[in-house]
Amino acid sequence: MSDSPDRSPGFWDVAVDCGLLSLDESARLSAESEKSGIPPGELVRRKSLLEPVELDIIETLLHPRDIVPGYELLRSLGCGGMGVVYEARQLRLDRSVALKTILIHRLGDATVATRFTKEARAIGRLQHPHIITAHDFGEHAGRLFLAMELVSGGDLEHLVRNHGPLSERATWEFIRQAAFALEYAHQSGIIHRDIKPANLLLDRRYDPHDSDRIPNVKIADFGLAFLQEEDTAKTRLTSENAAVGSPQYMAPEQLEGGEVDFRADIYALGATAWHLLLGEPPFSGKNLMQIVTAKVAGDLP
Repeated sequence: MSDSPDRSPGFWDVAVDCGLLSLDESARLSAESEKSGIPPGELVRRKSLLEPVELDIIETLLHPRDIVPGYELLRSLGCGGMGVVYEARQLRLDRSVALKTILIHRLGDATVATRFTKEARAIGRLQHPHIITAHDFGEHAGRLFLAMELVSGGDLEHLVRNHGPLSERATWEFIRQAAFALEYAHQSGIIHRDIKPANLLLDRRYDPHDSDRIPNVKIADFGLAFLQEEDTAKTRLTSENAAVGSPQYMAPEQLEGGEVDFRADIYALGATAWHLLLGEPPFSGKNLMQIVTAKVAGDLP
């Protein structure tokens, strides 16, 4: 694969298709790039129009069969601190999968690939109707990748954002399903550490106002909380016992960086139920230090 995909004539098309640039922005920048001779990627970098992870999305989609051997990337499903998730086709089996890719150099830890391998093998042994199945994992050209079961229903965070608080019936059914999955994982010795609505996926589209049939929940990202990078909503792994997870859902002992067990997942599941019922997470509107102080002191949201 070329080191620079920026001169590809499809750069602007991919940027628009991914929603990273508007048609007007793309047309204006394309003309400027041609006139100045500055490659598209370099131009948007100079203008600070796209984040590095967004440029990486364009790069991967310009070379859909070159990023992970045996897979063809089709479209971006989302990105965050843990990397990018794509819809992809596993070529040998002609199977649609969700493919998570993580740039190793952005993690800043030379041991992360070894730990990723250990965690991926552990979650690959989890076989449960309410846990996303892991199919394959590996490392290639500076990227970690994990191929997983692809589901079509989105996640509970987006469901609440788009439709508002859920009914008690729907909420407790989703929580019940997730609780069974967590019990199974805990019996297998695996703790999630980052239970939240965004990690509870649905196996089909669901409109709570138009449907009485509640879909199945599937928990995503088992064992991968340690990969999260620091931003306004997350804390970063700084040692084996450092806090990882999403603060609004985390148990007090987890926020303090102490050792955690299955009870941290149960706490986070309760905070998730709060979010589904009320439309926002507990301690919404508070910054990280305010959340830590309130939880450690035992204050109510």
